[in-house]
Amino acid sequence: MSLNPLALEVNLNGSLKKYFVDSLEKNGVKVSFDISLAAPDVRSQGSNAVRQWYNIDFGQFGRGALSDYTFMIYCLSRQDAEGKRLSVMCDILIDFLVDSTRTDGLRRIPFYDISKTPWELLTNMIVQEISEDKPFMLPEDETKVKIYTVRLRWGTAI
Repeated sequence: MSLNPLALEVNLNGSLKKYFVDSLEKNGVKVSFDISLAAPDVRSQGSNAVRQWYNIDFGQFGRGALSDYTFMIYCLSRQDAEGKRLSVMCDILIDFLVDSTRTDGLRRIPFYDISKTPWELLTNMIVQEISEDKPFMLPEDETKVKIYTVRLRWGTAI
């Protein structure tokens, strides 16, 4: 017996990667998926230097009739004295996590079966909750950091 595709973590992670890369990188900001807060290649200099990026830290997956997934998104900016670029990044992120065109304001994020070619849309995950932590700075290189915790929910048959 195999798990329902809506209960597979590989489908969840692939769907989230697709959503955030497609949504955020088109604004010219890199997205990484690593709990170590590893920056994209920061060795480049001049106009190619990475000065801001998002880091998605995959989190806890609660499988059930109503599945639940909580993860963290780090917004990071370097060489940003007043934090203006960080603020713009946060505004862009929130815009992709809420949907002001809907009466309930809840963003739907597509959930795909990534084993199919092309990927098959199975359902949508609803962004149920967004919380913001206090911003801080990494002292070694003055990178400003703001963290958002996001909770998704969707119906699943296990």
